[in-house]
Amino acid sequence: MSAEVGPIRPPSEARSLLIRLSRNCPWNRCLFCPVYKHASFSIRKKSEIIEEINFLAEIDRKIERYITNKSLYELSLSLNRFFEEEEIADARRLLHWRYHGEFNIFLQDADPLFRKKSELIEIINHIKRVFPKTKRITAYGRASTIDRYSIDELSELKNAGLSRIHSGLESGSQQVLDMVCKGIKVEEIVSSGQKLKKAGIEYCLYFMPGLGGKRYSAEHVEETIKVINNAQPAFVRLRTLGLNESIPLFDLVKKGDFEVQSETELVEEIKRLIEGIKIETYIASDHNLNLLMDIEGSLPEDREKLIKKLEKFLNLPEDIRLSFILARRTGKVFELHEFLSFSDSLQIGEELSCLSKLSDQEKNMLFLKLRSENL
Repeated sequence: MSAEVGPIRPPSEARSLLIRLSRNCPWNRCLFCPVYKHASFSIRKKSEIIEEINFLAEIDRKIERYITNKSLYELSLSLNRFFEEEEIADARRLLHWRYHGEFNIFLQDADPLFRKKSELIEIINHIKRVFPKTKRITAYGRASTIDRYSIDELSELKNAGLSRIHSGLESGSQQVLDMVCKGIKVEEIVSSGQKLKKAGIEYCLYFMPGLGGKRYSAEHVEETIKVINNAQPAFVRLRTLGLNESIPLFDLVKKGDFEVQSETELVEEIKRLIEGIKIETYIASDHNLNLLMDIEGSLPEDREKLIKKLEKFLNLPEDIRLSFILARRTGKVFELHEFLSFSDSLQIGEELSCLSKLSDQEKNMLFLKLRSENL
């Protein structure tokens, strides 16, 4: 036997144990999304999920008995002494989960709340029963799905153990959301946030710099600020727009109906966003699509520090700024301070020379391609 694992999870759930409650996405029409295409949505049977949870719990008990003070690498190599071949992948997942000791559970796929509340509560209760060390249970959730729940119903989920919901805001502009076929109304995002806050469940919203393109950039940011201030999420996470030819939004780019922004313009969007958020929240730039991944802190107290980091990049001479973007997008550095310390040894002169021959839009498309290579 082996347990099903869905294709994605939030970056912040990298050390969480993934349990798949549903397959794929009930909407699955977002033009910017590379996931779940040509796959149908289905809700997994409760009995099947319970069986898998019990299977994973048994593996966890075996691992608990055999963990020693060896390194994670050494322990991984010895798994085949204790488990059958078809169990190895799940054993490796449980080994990492127990080794890191964070003991969080993430419920997959895109919208596991899209099922009977009673079943969801039963599954959560069972998880806590067989994994007594569990500290946090989280899930993805579409705003339209969350908004169908009453505050009392969400409170029941909170009391059962659901502590955080990750949701794709992407943009607070209804015009942008409609353009990319998000299938959600701004009012649903705000209502969901307010309900979750009253129920005591943390709301984590994802903002997508660049999703408005050049045409809607100002509205994209301004309306997102309004939504965040009204929805009051506990977390705002950044995930810069990434596109390749397999993603439907790229068709609009090819037709000239969507003009891609420069990396500098994307950073300017983030700066305006941080300047405009007035609520208490935590902002994080923890996705590899983002140019500056060290933008992280609590608002409002860390606002000045975050703005200074963004301005440090924005105030660089254009040639230095371009050199950093190139180094970052080709994987030579990951943070600006690293580039400024070691730029002389990066050997990007030839690539930079080729870049100087491109038009601004050609540069924008090149950097889009580079940051989107692993989608």
